[in-house]
Amino acid sequence: MIVGVSLFIGLSLPTYFQQYQPETALILPGYFIPYSAAQDGPIHSGNKQFDFIMNALLSMNMVVTLLVATILDNTVLSSQQERGVYRWSTSDDLSSDPSSLDDYKLPSKVSRVLQSVWMHDLT
Repeated sequence: MIVGVSLFIGLSLPTYFQQYQPETALILPGYFIPYSAAQDGPIHSGNKQFDFIMNALLSMNMVVTLLVATILDNTVLSSQQERGVYRWSTSDDLSSDPSSLDDYKLPSKVSRVLQSVWMHDLT
């Protein structure tokens, strides 16, 4: 649900902000649309710098999606099992299952090369 809502709002809200384009005869490429929308966007607080920043950020899909996903992920109530952090919730569980650290080890050949370089630097 969090991913779906974030993507939906991240695609729809910037479209609303991008319709506020300045009165200009220039044809702008797609990657300049957020900056052109920032000049005449819907946010008018009286502070031009704040208005420009907020209109520019809220007209970018990635920024809106990140903000919505972060807010929802940190405010929606759920258990540790639903979040996926129930398995190794304590350090004792991690030390009792050393195979869980195998995913984070370097490949054996790379490890041997780095160890030989490190030992050579020590001598």
